[in-house]
Amino acid sequence: MPLPFGKSTPNDKPNSSNSKNGVIINEVVIRKVLDVLYDEKLPWMQYSDDIGLNLELNVGRDFYPKFYVGGNWKRNSRKEVVGYGSSFKINLLLKACGFDKVDKLFDEECKLSQQTIDDLVGRKFLRLSYARGLKTTGKIDWKDWQQAGRVEEGEGNFLIRFLAAVEDGHVKDYDPHVTPTDSDLDFPPADKQSDDEKFAL
Repeated sequence: MPLPFGKSTPNDKPNSSNSKNGVIINEVVIRKVLDVLYDEKLPWMQYSDDIGLNLELNVGRDFYPKFYVGGNWKRNSRKEVVGYGSSFKINLLLKACGFDKVDKLFDEECKLSQQTIDDLVGRKFLRLSYARGLKTTGKIDWKDWQQAGRVEEGEGNFLIRFLAAVEDGHVKDYDPHVTPTDSDLDFPPADKQSDDEKFAL
């Protein structure tokens, strides 16, 4: 069934692109859906999201980083859902993963069907990670942008979209002056990053 406001509108190893402006774009594959959250929060979150997806990714390495995307619905004065609000990032992820008529993937309670959740596994999208400075160890402090990109969109267009978000003030902690070395371009394993450092609007 559609959302209450809605209109219908891999190869095994993902690829990656390394840039020298503190941004890395990877083609990734969803390995598992770890959590589907409705008005809940993970331990590292300060506030709950109306809807959130916590994913485990295949990045073509020997570890599987997590990727979280979530947000809140836009509501009217009667608390009725009237739009995506900050949960538009869920919409972007589903579209990036190749789903059509995304609004119809939700039921009247704005929840995803189990079929859709199951169908996420094995889907590809572009993940963008950016530098927000240096850690005390001297290593780059990487953070994932919560907005997913379509593989067909291309890394160049995805980067332009990110830089526009920076220009508009939606991403406030990006440091374009950090220049990765070859060793910096290898992400540290997920268990060496705190979850609360990884995700940004």
